[in-house]
Amino acid sequence: MNRSFDIRYHIFLRKMSLPRYTSDALPRMARAGPANPLRGDVTGFTLLEVMVAIAILGIGLLVIIQLFSEGLRSVSSSDNYTMAAMYAKERMTETLTLPELTTGITQGTSDDNKFKWRVEVAPHPTDALGNNLPFSAYKVKVDVTWPGRLTEKGVILETLKTVVSKQ
Repeated sequence: MNRSFDIRYHIFLRKMSLPRYTSDALPRMARAGPANPLRGDVTGFTLLEVMVAIAILGIGLLVIIQLFSEGLRSVSSSDNYTMAAMYAKERMTETLTLPELTTGITQGTSDDNKFKWRVEVAPHPTDALGNNLPFSAYKVKVDVTWPGRLTEKGVILETLKTVVSKQ
């Protein structure tokens, strides 16, 4: 470092008048010894403040845990709806690709016994179109259900299929 700057800096520090502190005016950290609670110079938190902070923290954590569990429940429900819709589509495709469509009700359970299915085939009225039509129409309804938390949940698919009439 530059020696002339160093000397000037020390001279500046000596000329600077620093205030004289009494022992009562000294900052708390500069004094030695324990704090005096009678003078009111105790630092820290009271038991009541700590208890209120812990209560607020507990309530916040409880809300977060409930939101997390509700999110998991929602994901599970969405998964069940998706699986049921795919299973219903599979049953609908099987029914529509049969060589001969017969009226009636067929029912059963899935391979893992998670879903119950019901396929209903019924004639659909075509009176509004006329009497001598070269086809007949059938209403195909597939209902897939599974047990929910409070009630039974389900997915329903419906379609119409036309079949050429035998003459």
